[in-house]
Amino acid sequence: MNGFVTEQNAFVVAVWRSDSPDLPSLVKRYARAGRRVFIDHSFEFKANTMSKIRLDVRIGLSRSGGTVFVNGDPDGQDHSPPVPFVEIRELN
Repeated sequence: MNGFVTEQNAFVVAVWRSDSPDLPSLVKRYARAGRRVFIDHSFEFKANTMSKIRLDVRIGLSRSGGTVFVNGDPDGQDHSPPVPFVEIRELN
């Protein structure tokens, strides 16, 4: 995941899960104004149920003020960074 920040701030990617109040992943990367930051992070968690689990991925800034652009900057989309993705695998 990559984010371009317009003001000094931290780019945040957080994941919540529907079967637990615990936050399985929270990653912050600090950046100066007008810079792009990258987050490449993996995590594992054990399912507490056999039912479906909903994952909620949220992207934003740690403090108010400024804007974060994912896959681009104020001028538009930038195709040079890797495309953000989320991969989900079942481990035995």
